[in-house]
Amino acid sequence: MRTVSAKEKFKHLIKKPLDAIKLLVVSFNPNDTTFSLSVQDRELYVSNNLTQSLTDVFTTIGETALKTETPICFFIDEIQYMKQEQLGSLIAALHRTNQLGYPVMIIGAGLPKIYKMLSDEKSYSERLFMYKQIGSLSLEQSKKAIEEPSKKFKVEYTEEAMKDALRVIKNLFLQW
Repeated sequence: MRTVSAKEKFKHLIKKPLDAIKLLVVSFNPNDTTFSLSVQDRELYVSNNLTQSLTDVFTTIGETALKTETPICFFIDEIQYMKQEQLGSLIAALHRTNQLGYPVMIIGAGLPKIYKMLSDEKSYSERLFMYKQIGSLSLEQSKKAIEEPSKKFKVEYTEEAMKDALRVIKNLFLQW
């Protein structure tokens, strides 16, 4: 009886946040390499204001995360392609969940210009995020990035093949 009761209680706690997550729409336009973030309007959250809608979604998810002691993390790659308004809405939503003490976080990866974009959009974002700049891989890290995945397939590289692979990769990045 306890198991069933706990299961039903948990189902009730996560229904609205799961519905909220389903409302998030992230699109990528390959023509102009831009991301688009929106919230589908349904009965759950009806608003023409992206900031308010996203904040509602994040606080609903955050409240449940706190109650169930389950932190939530969103990963966003190429975050520099978000439009300023969308980035501002995302910052505001995360800021509100942070103020409420909810265990919700975002890990974003992007070009170094993201620091300026975030602070231009919301000055408090400097306090909201931790920034870690990641540079190029060392020679040993590069070798490991090539060798480790290939071990699963029992593939090994000669020293000459490894040098050729690293040279080709280095030339590709120099062209960018």
